[in-house]
Amino acid sequence: MLKKKAADTFGILRTTLIDKLSGKSSLGSSPGIAAVLTQAEEQVLIDYCKKCARIGYPLKRHQLL
Repeated sequence: MLKKKAADTFGILRTTLIDKLSGKSSLGSSPGIAAVLTQAEEQVLIDYCKKCARIGYPLKRHQLL
């Protein structure tokens, strides 16, 4: 499949596809600064916030920072 057709088919920029295929940027990379929490840590925090809200103890921003 041609790169242009593949980019159009999957709705991504052609330059992004070319960068990924050439190794200029890795497949798992994302733009921006590195995350502070891992996905697992983030999910634990989300679950805790939801649990606190459910029992009537919503957390404030300063309690999470």
